[in-house]
Amino acid sequence: PRGKLFQMLSVCSRLAAFLLISVAYAENFHPNKSKSFVNEEQLFKVEYLDNAALTGFVAEDKVQLGNYFVNTRFGCVTSSQGRDWNSADGILGMGFPAAALRSVPYPLFWALTDMTKANDKDERVLNKRVFTVMLSSDQGELVLGGYDKNSVKGPVVTTPVRPSIVGPGAQAFMHYMIDVQSLKLGNTELLNFKNKDIGIQAILDSGTSCLVIPDDDFDGGLVGSPFQIFEREFPNLDDPSLYITIAGETFELPADDFVVNGRTCVMKMANTPRTFLLGDVFFRRMVVIHNLTNVNAPSVSLGQRDQAYPLADKVHSLLQKTGSDQSLLEEVHRVPLGTKPGTLRTGTHHVSTTSKSHSRRLLAQGSAPERVPLSSSNSYIYYAQLSVGTPPQSNIHVILDTGSSVFAIFAVPHGGPSALVVFLLIAAAVLALAAVGLLVLSWWQGREEDAAAAQYDRLPDYGTSGDMKSSV
Repeated sequence: PRGKLFQMLSVCSRLAAFLLISVAYAENFHPNKSKSFVNEEQLFKVEYLDNAALTGFVAEDKVQLGNYFVNTRFGCVTSSQGRDWNSADGILGMGFPAAALRSVPYPLFWALTDMTKANDKDERVLNKRVFTVMLSSDQGELVLGGYDKNSVKGPVVTTPVRPSIVGPGAQAFMHYMIDVQSLKLGNTELLNFKNKDIGIQAILDSGTSCLVIPDDDFDGGLVGSPFQIFEREFPNLDDPSLYITIAGETFELPADDFVVNGRTCVMKMANTPRTFLLGDVFFRRMVVIHNLTNVNAPSVSLGQRDQAYPLADKVHSLLQKTGSDQSLLEEVHRVPLGTKPGTLRTGTHHVSTTSKSHSRRLLAQGSAPERVPLSSSNSYIYYAQLSVGTPPQSNIHVILDTGSSVFAIFAVPHGGPSALVVFLLIAAAVLALAAVGLLVLSWWQGREEDAAAAQYDRLPDYGTSGDMKSSV
C-alpha cells in the first residue's frame, strides 16, 4: 500500500539525513581546508590510566577561544580507544606546562596569554593569565582574564597552589592542588587525622565528574577511611550536605549537587599520597578563580556562587568603567568570531582612524575579562567551543579539563577522510538511493491506482445500490 511506502520513504530519508549530520559532527576539523595549517610530522599519543588512548600527529594552526586567537601547537587525533569520545571534538587541558606533553609543551591558555606575541597583528592575546570556572547542572561558564564580582555570594578566599615532587629534590606545579583543612558530612569529620599537624591536599579537576575521596587511613594517620565513613553515615542523615573548609572558610555542597538518580557522585580513591579530587560537583556551587600571573607562585581563589547569577549563553566582555578607553575597549570585544583580525567594528562601522594605533594595541591585548559559555551534554562533561584554522572552522567542542594539560582535536587524517567518514557517506548514499527508489515506486503505484479508479468510474450504472459494481 502507498501508506507503507511513504513510511519507508520517511524512515530512509531521516536515516540518510542523520548519517550526513553524523559526518559533519564526527570530525569537525579538516586540516586540508586550513591555509595556515602546518603538519609538524611528529607522533602525538596520550595514554590514560584506564587504558584509553588518543593517537595522531602534532600540528600547528590558528586557534581561537572566545575572542582571543593565537598560532599554537596541538595534537591532531586520528584514532582513539577506550572511553566514549563520540560526543567530543577534542580536549582542552587548562593545566600547567610542566604536566604537558613534550610534543605539545604549551597548553592553549598559556599560549593565549603569551605576552611575547602581544605586538603580532595576526594574534590577539590576553594580558591577564587568570581564568575562572563556574558550572551548573546543564551549562557552565569560563571567564578569561578575571571574574565577575557579582557572581559571588559571600567572601572570597585565596590559597596557594602546592607543587608536586617530580624527582629527588625537584618540584613543579602539575595540578591545581590546594590545602584542605576539613571535609565533613553533616557534623561528621571525614578527614580526622590523629596528628593535627598533618595536612591533605585536594586537586581541582573539572575533568572529573564526582568527588573522589581517599579510601585509605594513610598508615594510621587517619582515624579511619574517609570513604568508608561516608558510606556508613550517609544513609542515616536527613540532610547529608558536605562541608569543605579551605583557607579558613567553610563551603557547603548540598546533597542535590552530588546525588543523581538516587546515587551519590562520591567515589573512592585508593593508595593516594594524601590527596583527593574535587570534580564537577564542587564547581557547581563555587566560583573557582585560577590565578597564574606569578608563574612561581600560582594561587586559587574560591567563593560561593550566587545561584541567582545567570551563566553566560554567548561570548561577551565584563567591561570596567575606568575612563575614556571604555568605549573603544567595548568595540574591540564585540568583534564577531569570524571577523578578520585587525579590523575593529561596532555594528557596521569601523573604529575612528584617529585612534588607530591605540586600537591596534587593544586588539593585540585583551584587558577586560571575557565570559565564554560552556555547554553540557549529560551534566557531567562540559565543552568549550573553539575555532581552528584559516578560514576558521567553528563549532569544535572540546572537553574543558582543569586536571589536564593536554590540548588535542579530532581531525580528518591529513590527506583524506577517515574510514568512518567514508562508511557514513556510503551508507547515506545507499539510503538516499533507496528513498528515491521508493519515491518512484510510490509515484508509479499512484498512477496505477488512479487508472484503476478511472476505469471503475466508467462502469455502467445498473440502478442498484452498487452491488453490480462491487461484483465487478
